[in-house]
Amino acid sequence: MRSTNFLLLKTMLRSTSSINIIRYSHDKKARGRAWGMLIGTAFIDVFVFAMGALIAFGFSFLGHAEEVPLLAAMLIALMSLVFTFMKTNEFLFGFREYDMIMAMPFSVKSVVANRFLFMYMKDLPWNMVITLSMLTGYAIAVKPAAWVYPVWIILSLFVAIMPMLIAAALGAATLRITSGFRHKKALQIILTFIVVIPCFFIQYIVQYFVRTDKMDVVVDKSAAFVNSSARYVPGVSWFADSVNKGSISSMLLLVGVSLLLFEGLFLIISRSYRMINSRIATSQIKHHKVSQKEYKVRTIVGSVAFKEWKRLTGSTAYAVNMGLGEVFVLLVSLVLPFVNAYKLTSGAFGENFDIRNFSAIVPLAVYFMLGMAPTTACSPSLEGKNYWIIKSLPVDMLSVYKGKMLFNILLTVPLGIFSVLAGCFSIRAHALDYLLNIVMIVCACFFSTVYGMLCGARFMRLDWENEIEVIKQGTAITLYLLPNMLFTSILMGLAIFISYFANGRIVVLAAIAIYLILTFVCYLGVKGVAKSRG
Repeated sequence: MRSTNFLLLKTMLRSTSSINIIRYSHDKKARGRAWGMLIGTAFIDVFVFAMGALIAFGFSFLGHAEEVPLLAAMLIALMSLVFTFMKTNEFLFGFREYDMIMAMPFSVKSVVANRFLFMYMKDLPWNMVITLSMLTGYAIAVKPAAWVYPVWIILSLFVAIMPMLIAAALGAATLRITSGFRHKKALQIILTFIVVIPCFFIQYIVQYFVRTDKMDVVVDKSAAFVNSSARYVPGVSWFADSVNKGSISSMLLLVGVSLLLFEGLFLIISRSYRMINSRIATSQIKHHKVSQKEYKVRTIVGSVAFKEWKRLTGSTAYAVNMGLGEVFVLLVSLVLPFVNAYKLTSGAFGENFDIRNFSAIVPLAVYFMLGMAPTTACSPSLEGKNYWIIKSLPVDMLSVYKGKMLFNILLTVPLGIFSVLAGCFSIRAHALDYLLNIVMIVCACFFSTVYGMLCGARFMRLDWENEIEVIKQGTAITLYLLPNMLFTSILMGLAIFISYFANGRIVVLAAIAIYLILTFVCYLGVKGVAKSRG
């Protein structure tokens, strides 16, 4: 690939860089969003670095140093596989500036390769935080030879390439198959969930092997699981052999195969690239039929909520990122009624252990998944260049915000109640715990909705080029995610701690009161933002 072909990559990176916005932008709001993104990202990076270093040190200290490179490479590979598959539809195909870029003097292969490299560069800082944290813990415990450091760092740059290429190929195949169908978006969303959901059950597979409270046994079984799983993840064994054994052949295989697959895959995709994008753009028109029918009359709030539903089902990236927690909760909830957690825990921890005392964990665990990413945190920004339509209608912004909040409530509250009922039934909770836990999850979902709306409205961004920028990387979603997940984790820790000495209902009652107060305060903030925007 000639150096001039990297112009697209250079331009895309510059246009989306928070540092460039801070350096050159004169828009105070844009600079504020950029600073918020950098601060939020730095907070997450520090937390991930500390956890990665601690895990690597623990493995190495307890005699499993050889599994640390395997673990680091597996984490990078699996996350790259999942996140690339989720983003392929928006980054490689059907992106907003497609017509403009394809009119430029670049080959189709160069365009596709540059779009892929853009995804790679966006994920690279996150991957490097993981690998450097693992290297730090490994180095403190093992004190390896000097050559290990450059080999580890350089090869880390190649570990993610093969999983990303596989994900890109799967994404291209999915679009190639579904692009001719009338309900292609629904098919794409379903196929995406089929690929993504199993990856999130890995933690429960690990827990199957780890059913003891002895740290050394936990690490032994975890290391054995990592070893047995490494053979199924491409490139991981080569990375580990390069670090542990200094194998030159493994180094060459990892680098060479990654580059060959890169060239070969995009040579294949480029042949049908225009056709796939053409089908994406025209399939809706081809299947559209004009028919006379009765249209429902809805209120303004109801109409906005219905529009949000159509937006969710019309975007694969939006549906997967916003609906992943809901689908995961639903799958677990369907299994829980058939699991008697009360008998399982009594048998594992003794007859004196009563899991019903820990019923406060049920609504918090459900909310931890349901409240990961509310639609309200990014839906204002997703209006994008169509925002003028809302502003031109005789509709006040508060009604628009209420409609967006109503949709998220309808999406989360019924599922939250069903999940809490399933969890309480599984642990054979007392009747009062059923009631308190239902009230708790409803209050938590209302807080998530309103707080997400406050973040989304306050830090709205309309100048995005790709919706992933606001769905996964926006300031609003970052500012929502960090305090919400931190607060929920603290409540879960308190619920577990207090339940050992007293009834955990006190945590539920306190959480209900806190969520109600915070919801009221956030709603006042939403009203203030709506008033300022007319």
